[in-house]
Amino acid sequence: MRRAKTAPKHLKHLLAVFLVLVMVAGVLPFAPVGAGQAEAAAETGQVVINEFGQGTSGNSFEWVELVVVGTGPGSTVDMRGWDLGDTSPGDLSFTNDARWSAVPAGTIIVIYNNVTGKTSNFPADDLDFGNGDFNAVIPHNNTTLFSGNWGGLNNSGGDAVVLRDASDQVVDGISYGTDTTQTPQLSLVGSTKAARYNGGDAAGVNNAANWSIINDGATPETTPGAGNNEANTSWINSLRSGGGGGDTTPPVLVSATVNGNQLVLTYNETLDSASVPSAVYFTVKVNGQAQASPASVSISGSQVTLTLAAAVNAGDTVTVSYTRGDNPLQDTAGNDAAEFTDQSVTNNTPAAALTVSAARAAASGTTVTTRGEVTAVLGTSAWMQDSTAGIRLYGGNITSVQVGQEVEVTGTVKDYYGDREIEVSSYTVLSGDNFPTPIPSAVTIDQVGEANEGQLIRIENAWIVSDYTSGSGGVYITTDGTNKLLVYA
Repeated sequence: MRRAKTAPKHLKHLLAVFLVLVMVAGVLPFAPVGAGQAEAAAETGQVVINEFGQGTSGNSFEWVELVVVGTGPGSTVDMRGWDLGDTSPGDLSFTNDARWSAVPAGTIIVIYNNVTGKTSNFPADDLDFGNGDFNAVIPHNNTTLFSGNWGGLNNSGGDAVVLRDASDQVVDGISYGTDTTQTPQLSLVGSTKAARYNGGDAAGVNNAANWSIINDGATPETTPGAGNNEANTSWINSLRSGGGGGDTTPPVLVSATVNGNQLVLTYNETLDSASVPSAVYFTVKVNGQAQASPASVSISGSQVTLTLAAAVNAGDTVTVSYTRGDNPLQDTAGNDAAEFTDQSVTNNTPAAALTVSAARAAASGTTVTTRGEVTAVLGTSAWMQDSTAGIRLYGGNITSVQVGQEVEVTGTVKDYYGDREIEVSSYTVLSGDNFPTPIPSAVTIDQVGEANEGQLIRIENAWIVSDYTSGSGGVYITTDGTNKLLVYA
């Protein structure tokens, strides 16, 4: 029997090496990415996770804060079709709404699980994140901007927060606790806790040393919708302009006006309504004399309204001064408004209403404001009367008033064929009972004249002697058969 041929020595060595490699390969981990290895190498970094929180308890009011980085200042990112979830995609999807199509760099987007347990420091919803304020605060169940469900964040063991683009490529991800699928890998972010990024650039977001675990819940240390510290805020602001420096221009005072006890400062841009100075930082002078501090200060849009300690009068000279202090006037980018001293204020306080008698005595062509009760509406005119006199009113849709109504009228004093009247530019129907009801005065025919023109009068024991056929017509009356008075129809 022939013996089998023995393999050469060098071939035996190669076979041994091959067998070793096969044995080693048999125990090498060939699991796919995501089943135990970090996906961080595939991150695009166009948007980074800047902070996230567990809310008040369990999965109540969990939230994630994103910062849009793009390719730098002035760039935008198309976030349509993106996904926010944990270790696997398919949780909360961004819709194709146009607002997602070009989100500016520097925009802070806060997305929250809209259930009970909202923390005390959480900002109000802001869905208009294309308006230049670089902020969005959106509930997960807003069906215009999202579809799908909130992917709950484990508060024991471990989990991940992962943002993916429309092709399921990881944009940014964070692991915490026992999860190791993402970089950085933080310690456990448990119930009522949050994690925040303290860095001042996008490069440091994957370094766990740049993150802190802080309180959320009932005593939050979080800053949803804002930078997490000075460095973080400066970095975000630097993304908010094509020039790379963000908005660094302070708001400019455009005008100052006053009407009664309301003094309004108008600026050239929207102000931060959360930064309202104390009234002690404003000084209002009337005719050179300082008033007490304003009763209140409020901000709406680009306007600051001071409610004065005392109303000013028409013709008063008013100035206002402002000194920076706590909660200074500032725009939404945090730029403080400049201080000012003795700024002139346009006084729009209307003159006090005149009596009807004083209005009648004003020179022709003078603009007056007066008040009274409507006593008649005839043709194109109305008449009103107070305790001092009566007057005819013409124009300004004045015939829409009704007899018995009390009105305030502004207009120009004129004479119309010897009849004193006000050509009305505006009027207001007053509420309440401000004047005694006019009672017709008893007069004789020869007493009718300028003294009672425009007033209600009463002539007793009169009879008609003839008709008057011109114009709208009327009649002649008499009480003695000699003296006559024309009464228009």
